[in-house]
Amino acid sequence: MSDAIFVEIPFININDDLVKLTAWLVREGDEVSRGQDIAAVETSTTAAEIAAPASGKIHLKSAAGDRLLSGAVIAYIGAVVPWVASIELAAKNGENDSLLAPHTIINGAANPLFNKKSLEFPERRDLSPELFHKDEFVIDRNVFDHVKHNDAAASDVPELHHALRGVVVGNVTFPAIMANTEYGMVDPAFLKALQKSSKSFGRLKSDRKCRLYREHGAEVGEDVVIGKDTFVVAPRIQIGDRVRLGDNSRIILRERLAIGALSSFGNDLIIHGGTAVFGANTFAGSRVQIRTEGHPGPSSLLISGNNVHLADDIFADISRPILIGKEVFVGRRSLFMTDHLRKSILEGYESSPLPIFLEDFSEVGVNSSVYSGARIGRSAIVGPNSYVASFIPEEKLAIGVPARVVGDVAQRIDRVKQVQIVEKMVREFQELLAFRGVQVSPVNTCPYLHFTAAHQSQTMCLVFMERSAKLPAELRFPGETVVWTLGASPCSPRPKATYIDLLGKTICNPSGILAEASREFLRNHGIRLEPGPWRYERGLV
Repeated sequence: MSDAIFVEIPFININDDLVKLTAWLVREGDEVSRGQDIAAVETSTTAAEIAAPASGKIHLKSAAGDRLLSGAVIAYIGAVVPWVASIELAAKNGENDSLLAPHTIINGAANPLFNKKSLEFPERRDLSPELFHKDEFVIDRNVFDHVKHNDAAASDVPELHHALRGVVVGNVTFPAIMANTEYGMVDPAFLKALQKSSKSFGRLKSDRKCRLYREHGAEVGEDVVIGKDTFVVAPRIQIGDRVRLGDNSRIILRERLAIGALSSFGNDLIIHGGTAVFGANTFAGSRVQIRTEGHPGPSSLLISGNNVHLADDIFADISRPILIGKEVFVGRRSLFMTDHLRKSILEGYESSPLPIFLEDFSEVGVNSSVYSGARIGRSAIVGPNSYVASFIPEEKLAIGVPARVVGDVAQRIDRVKQVQIVEKMVREFQELLAFRGVQVSPVNTCPYLHFTAAHQSQTMCLVFMERSAKLPAELRFPGETVVWTLGASPCSPRPKATYIDLLGKTICNPSGILAEASREFLRNHGIRLEPGPWRYERGLV
């Protein structure tokens, strides 16, 4: 006879004794797998899914709509079904359901109840679920706390900023400029004068502001534009080449400002806090606010990776760290709150000001709110008008209030489908160039898919070759040639041609305006090519 494993109502919120079982996601007698979502529950403040603690046949005890105390057993799982007859007999005899005790001891340890999100972390971190046997309901934050206190390597980058000590960075790629802490220290006397007359300083012309910053220790690159009525006040200032700061912007930081090359910020930018670091090729729209309310504390920190897009009207509270990986997209009017007005913790209300993580390649939709302790996984997407306060797994699509996973972000496609997509992209590119006034030939299919173009007395040719190979004689033009491939190309291959590997996302020998137009066209299709940083300024597309 096999012991049953009980499925219990988890302890979700300290403010609620009762939890509502809103829906069963499985049917009586179904075979379920460990980690599979089997039920949806909610409290007065949140909603969650319960995952199966084990694999086997499930037997339901409670009905959707029931309100139950935390710890109540709602189902049990077991390959053998010895309990059904016992339960039915107990019911006929008027006995209580003490057989379904809140906890079952298996091999001497309490059986934990994991939600699906927390189950993914032990797999990723090679942690045994048995490590959490003392927790009644294990969530992703429990796993992070365990790693933080028990893994000596939990702090990936403790030397970069004191607010990162003990922080599990995960799939957040920091920009190279984050580690460059040796330069850009501003002369204290100049900093003090700047603090007293920042508005007057902001009215100076851009080139004079840049010159004064350089003369007094700040690291300011070439061709930097600091807009009208814009100023930066920080003890350490590092601004890369060709950075653009829009008009009517104020940046006041207690520790450091660092901006990577080719970054651009719109008008009415406000940054106020401890440290703010932006990677190369950052694009930020207008009216972006990154700030703390009141005097910034020691944990006030924003780190944003390379190629990040921050749309208009974003508000980010950096009372606690906000860590953004590379190639992250944040939609308009998004809100990030690491600290906010809370009710007293002594009255039973939760108080958990924690960092926010946006892992590499993730996206946050317009009008979304992301709160303290949230982590949006690598390549995950949060849909518009959503509320995120927990973990969104990698490559998942989540939407709603609160945000729930509704599917996968990407579909797996084979090589035949990839070729079809690229062939369609070639035709779209040709049509776009024609729309922009470029003289283009029809798309030809022999010997490879290609078309030619002419612009301002320059001749060009775009060729798609599924695999990198030697160009045939009939496709060798005196002008610029760009070759798209679906495979790795050596980066010193054939002169007089630019090779772009669409799968590897690399560009070799960029040589002219068609190469730049291709790069911008591909960027708009989610294919961001390396090496970088890079900014498109030719205007063909």
